[in-house]
Amino acid sequence: MENVPVAWLNLLHNQSRFLAAIAGVGCSVTLVFVNLGTLGAMENAALAFYRQLNTDVYLLSAKSKDPTVPTVFSIRHLSRLEGLAEVKRVMPLYSGQTQWKNAVTGNGRQIQVYGFDLKRAAFFRELSPEVITRLQPPDTVLFDRRSHREYGPREVGIVSKLGEKTVEIIGLFSLGNSFEYDGTILLSDQNFQRLFLHSLNLVSEGLIQLEEGVDADRFVRDLNQTLSPDVIALTRQEIMEREKNYWLYESAFGTIFQAGAAIALIVGVAILYQVLSNDITSHLPEYAFLKAMGYHKRYILFVVLQEATILACLGYIPGFFMSWGFYQVIFLATGLPFYMEVQRAIFIFCLTIVMCLTSGAIVVNKATRLDPADVLSSS
Repeated sequence: MENVPVAWLNLLHNQSRFLAAIAGVGCSVTLVFVNLGTLGAMENAALAFYRQLNTDVYLLSAKSKDPTVPTVFSIRHLSRLEGLAEVKRVMPLYSGQTQWKNAVTGNGRQIQVYGFDLKRAAFFRELSPEVITRLQPPDTVLFDRRSHREYGPREVGIVSKLGEKTVEIIGLFSLGNSFEYDGTILLSDQNFQRLFLHSLNLVSEGLIQLEEGVDADRFVRDLNQTLSPDVIALTRQEIMEREKNYWLYESAFGTIFQAGAAIALIVGVAILYQVLSNDITSHLPEYAFLKAMGYHKRYILFVVLQEATILACLGYIPGFFMSWGFYQVIFLATGLPFYMEVQRAIFIFCLTIVMCLTSGAIVVNKATRLDPADVLSSS
């Protein structure tokens, strides 16, 4: 602790450089927060729909490799599972995209649509029996209250165009936007069939609830050995991992924002290196005098690393609050789930410390290799 005042005095010796260093670290922290926050929002958006479902096992087309490309399979694969002792209930889910017309401006915007059997609505956590009853008449829909504002008013009683059909919003639910679509509608399978002229024998996903106590992993493993090659069963955890891995590691979005976070760290290291290097250069005579007095090079090492730690802590504070402000702005503008999560805040703080200590470790050799005689004679 006795070395901390020296580190503080070195930093405060040139206050403009000190403030510039804090600003540089803060900007770097903000860039990391924004990029990792975008990755977090991408993950939350990708998993939001599955978190709304009370489902243990999913049945998909074996051709379904890309979540953004719709694939279907025959409902007979799902119907065969209803007689199994381990299965409590099954439900076919239908998905498609069409245009929703803003009821005020008349502008059309692509929207995600899910159709389901109203008699099996227990798969949806948020939907009450009252809402399901109101969804039975033709041309009625549930609208995601967190859809993008460009869809227009999201209120019960609004009448507008969905594709070529005039529909009425009879209720709201909460889901949120994703990087694939920014609005969602739920409707009955019969209304879905009328809207898309889609055969209900072709299913987008099969939802399966298991009886109490059934091991989902074992059930899926055994089921996949008996299923036709054109379908595949996944547990809830597996399909969520599949969705997350696609968006974070396989899609262009994930690659771009991971690269952005890495670049932000490199920029931060470069900024800190320049600041600490200039500091050591400006204090070379002082460091040389300390070495001449017998101070060990570890003393200089600790001073420089303490300077780096101070800059990391002080730079993190404005970076955190700037990032929190950006999150709020992006959330309000897009509806994407940008949240300041505690785990991310702690992780980036630790990352900032490591970044600054890395800069200090790179530059500290410049001070520890000093020859006091050379420096003092030149000064």
